[in-house]
Amino acid sequence: MYRGILNLRSENDEIILTDWQLAEIDKCKADPEYFFRNYCYIHTKDKGMALFDLRPAQVAELNTLQKWKMVKSDWYRQSGYTTLGMLFLLWRALFFPHTCCLYMVPKKKLAYGNFKTIIREAYISLPFWMQQGVKEWTNHSIVMANGSLIYARPASADNARGIGWEYIFIDEFGWIKDKEMMEIANSLFPSINQSAKVHLILAQSHRFGKQTPANLLFWENTTLPFHESVLTWDQDTLHDAKWAEDMVSRIGDKKFKQEYCGILFTKSNRADSPERFGKWTYNSDGVYPNVPDYEKGRYLCIIVSLYRDTGLPACEPFFEVLTVNDNGHFAGLKTDTTAYEQVLAWMPLPPIPYRIKELLGY
Repeated sequence: MYRGILNLRSENDEIILTDWQLAEIDKCKADPEYFFRNYCYIHTKDKGMALFDLRPAQVAELNTLQKWKMVKSDWYRQSGYTTLGMLFLLWRALFFPHTCCLYMVPKKKLAYGNFKTIIREAYISLPFWMQQGVKEWTNHSIVMANGSLIYARPASADNARGIGWEYIFIDEFGWIKDKEMMEIANSLFPSINQSAKVHLILAQSHRFGKQTPANLLFWENTTLPFHESVLTWDQDTLHDAKWAEDMVSRIGDKKFKQEYCGILFTKSNRADSPERFGKWTYNSDGVYPNVPDYEKGRYLCIIVSLYRDTGLPACEPFFEVLTVNDNGHFAGLKTDTTAYEQVLAWMPLPPIPYRIKELLGY
């Protein structure tokens, strides 16, 4: 017992495992789906604490998390991805000694809240014999006797440093400010590039009018090889057409499309919100130089400067008007021995009213 908490095994509690218990531990280590379905209890609306009954999309994503080093997932709101990702961290820490796992989400209250209601509740619900002895048990951390640990922290560059993380789960990354996200990336990418053991999971569920477009665009155009996973409500078995109709009547069509269909809208009229100008064409190739499928002319572009040796951003994305030359390439992109500029997205330059042209001397 750890500090008087019932059913929580301390590092000093010694037990003798039966052959059946040893076989169960081997099964759980080899197959996280088996572990989830048979031993992981989660909070549910209808049944209270119940075993995690994975849906087909969650089973497929679980296989993805095991196979890929970098995963970027865009699932509809309340699809259960946070629970899936956090229990995956618990599985790794429990059955693979000396695994350091980090869960980050923009707000401290949410980070600690998810940690307490998902990871801690699932851990303490495990059979006593399956638990690793606990050395530390707080509202935001578990340190196990097998050398593994799981921390929950608000998303920031400082909180991403300090420990050699092997599994990093950044939840709701679209809420993180652009500058902070780039600082987090700069703190994590050196270890990600240098070690095959470091894994990164990015999860995002679109929320109505809240995402930062440049932030989302940054991750879409990173030079790192992400496996992308997308799930909308109609691709899942959790909801049917009747549910969709009721939800649309309750929250409206536009909000439903954003939160459950993954269509990005924005309410912002700030100059740094690309959606206010019109339709953008995104650079899906991630190559330099960029070749737009348009005629020669002037274009409004979103540009980022990247370091040559790492491919990491050297600054925040910025707007600039560029001209497409006779070869169909953007002219005027700056480059030197340490960094080069890359166009992330572009659109035809909106027409300038006659009076403005006159004032500008056009």
